Amino acid sequence: DHDLAGARCLELGAGLGLVGLAAARYLRAQKVVLSDLEEMQPLLQRNIELNDMSGTCEARTLVWGDALPEELETAFDVVLAADVIYPTTGGSLPLLLKTILQLCPTGSSTQLLLAYQPRAREDQTFLNEELLPHFDAVSEP
Repeated sequence: DHDLAGARCLELGAGLGLVGLAAARYLRAQKVVLSDLEEMQPLLQRNIELNDMSGTCEARTLVWGDALPEELETAFDVVLAADVIYPTTGGSLPLLLKTILQLCPTGSSTQLLLAYQPRAREDQTFLNEELLPHFDAVSEP
């Protein structure tokens, strides 16, 4: 069941914000924070406004590996991460892992919903040996 009704979600590396906006509109998430680098904030904010989602969605700066900003320290029900593991992020994968583990600490009920396209062996190694061992993973095609 992929219904996010009532869930508080954070999207990592939101880019255009498509996944987070869809979670709010179609999967009925209660609140969605679209996070990305500072330079992406105007685009994210504009997409939130264009989709009339200002009441449900907000854009926030989040740099992988940094301490979580105070406004993001509150627990989220679901962390959304779509296409954040790819060959050019090799140097940032440890930073991504640190951020995911900050948002989904051991023993918390926060779920990680990760969409991943296999591309390179080192990405699959990161996924299988470094990220997934921290979670009770369920894989769907």
